[in-house]
Amino acid sequence: MKRNYTKPELDQILDGVVARVREEEIEAATVSDAATRVWARVSTESAQAATAPQSTAGAVEHIRNCADFQALIPDYLGGELTPARTLLFEDHTLECIPCRKALKLARTGGASVATRAVRPKAKQSTNWQITPSFRRWAIAATLVLCVGLTALVFVNRFNSGNAIAATIDAADGAVYHISEADTDALAAGAKLKQGERIRTAKESGAVLQLADNSLVEMRERSEIYLTESSVGTTIHLERGNVIVQAAKQRERHLYVATPDSLVSVTGTIFSVNSGTKGSRVSVVEGEVRVKHSNREEVLHPGDQAMTSRSIEPIPVKQEIAWSRNAEQYAKLLTELTALRNDLNNRVPRPGVRYSTRFLDMLPESTVLYAALPNLAQTLSESHRIMQERISQNPALSQWWKEHQHGPRGPELEQAIQQVREFGQYLGEEIVVSAELNGRGEPGGFLVLGELKDAAGFRPFVEQLKARLATEAKGGPALQLVDDPSAAVEGAAKNNLYVWIRGDFFAASPDLAQLRRLAASLNAPGTNRFVGSPFHTRIAEIYREGASLVVAADLEKITARVMQDESQKNNGQQRVETFRQLGLLNLKHFVVEQKDVAPHKTQSRAALTFGDTQRGIASWLAAPGPMGALDYISPDAHMAAAFVVKDPALLVDDL
Repeated sequence: MKRNYTKPELDQILDGVVARVREEEIEAATVSDAATRVWARVSTESAQAATAPQSTAGAVEHIRNCADFQALIPDYLGGELTPARTLLFEDHTLECIPCRKALKLARTGGASVATRAVRPKAKQSTNWQITPSFRRWAIAATLVLCVGLTALVFVNRFNSGNAIAATIDAADGAVYHISEADTDALAAGAKLKQGERIRTAKESGAVLQLADNSLVEMRERSEIYLTESSVGTTIHLERGNVIVQAAKQRERHLYVATPDSLVSVTGTIFSVNSGTKGSRVSVVEGEVRVKHSNREEVLHPGDQAMTSRSIEPIPVKQEIAWSRNAEQYAKLLTELTALRNDLNNRVPRPGVRYSTRFLDMLPESTVLYAALPNLAQTLSESHRIMQERISQNPALSQWWKEHQHGPRGPELEQAIQQVREFGQYLGEEIVVSAELNGRGEPGGFLVLGELKDAAGFRPFVEQLKARLATEAKGGPALQLVDDPSAAVEGAAKNNLYVWIRGDFFAASPDLAQLRRLAASLNAPGTNRFVGSPFHTRIAEIYREGASLVVAADLEKITARVMQDESQKNNGQQRVETFRQLGLLNLKHFVVEQKDVAPHKTQSRAALTFGDTQRGIASWLAAPGPMGALDYISPDAHMAAAFVVKDPALLVDDL
């Protein structure tokens, strides 16, 4: 029967076995026989080593530099290196680009690798070379830059740390300032600096007014602190629930950061609830962007986002029921949600277009293309419905006056009226194109648009011309053109020529552009832009359905830029560097946006290359998750990320 031993029993057995092994006496004859066998084997191997041809590795007694490592390549490929040198060699080639290239060359049967301990002199190269003088200046510049950035960060933190970040506008119950050394009670009127933590006790609450007049209402058992940066203010919610009335932000943002999410707004009302399971964000008014788990959600009134599946969604009204302004928020939420549904159901959205008549009219030298839907009806109807509901509801009326209308209200009304007047004469599409002028800059702009009321469009342009002449001093002078070939250049510096032909119009600040367009229309089949790669790429977009399209012919733009660059000092070297990086293989860049389902918009950007075997195109891999984005600070000004096939390829090319 099998017996199960306890740990003490097993330890006792093991100790006994070890003791017997130590105490065992070995006979002298046994030890002598073993020594004789070892000596015989050592002698045999020494003799074989003496008669064997010496490998190239034996010539490298000490490994001091890359030349020594490269001398070991033949023996490494032949498997003749010792395990220690093999490990050392592989570790070095992982970090050293020249040695890795030499190894790759030897494996592919290229030029033989030198086995001398002295590295051959480098051949003259057209690539940039870093001289000792340049290296010293680069090191000095790097040190100055690091010291400057460090000083800037230090000064910013020192100055911002003394600034008042918020004031307690109201305090109900026990509200505390928490620090590592002490806990102090706070009352209404207390000032808070950046980084100072504030916590509400059970059955307590507080309202904070930030420096930008935003209001933060804290629920019981909540804890926050504030930080400031050049991009905006961040409310760090450690735990609990807050409701934020964000003031209008012009160039900055207001953020709420929780352990697993980042909320970004420019002016709205929303709630953030953070606990051990995750965070829940609910929107009362405005637009809120929530980033979590490598993705971003855009929320509108009545929407809610959870960062974990373990968090159950609840009605937004229930989420904000604890607030002192709960009734006001509930009414506003109800009206804004109804307004949103009304706009989605009643306002016509621009449709998807599968062809365009204007693509074949563009000049051969076109490098920029933009196609816009006529949004006049959409904007006009949206504004009408909003004004209708605002006039009927006191809550919406008050909200519009306080948050949206403001002192620039009359200007908004006038702008919408002008869009409505202009759009009623147009068809469903407006196209804008541009060329490169003699200085390599965008020029030769051409605007083409369909007309559904050509008879009424001419009087409208005449009225607009007269209004601009009296109201916009120094602005563009409109000039109607009946026949571009017979038209005369205007005397004004800024002219905008408008040519109405049948059921479409063409406008350009360059009269010669309209003349070329007229000549092309009078001679069908002569436009060389038709069938060009750029023309074909844009036509593909329309076959898939287009709404908003912006495209650039990078092949032509890059060729012109490289032509100008090559004429400068050391220009050929820079052009060759761009070629190695694959920048000369850029073809087209396209950005498009369209509705793919009810209330669902698709936005896409595509960059195409002519050669995918070298440079940037050969580095990039298929789209995939980017976990590194989770570590980017919310205070960052700019961030870029990409997925590569093999980092070694990128490093080798660079």
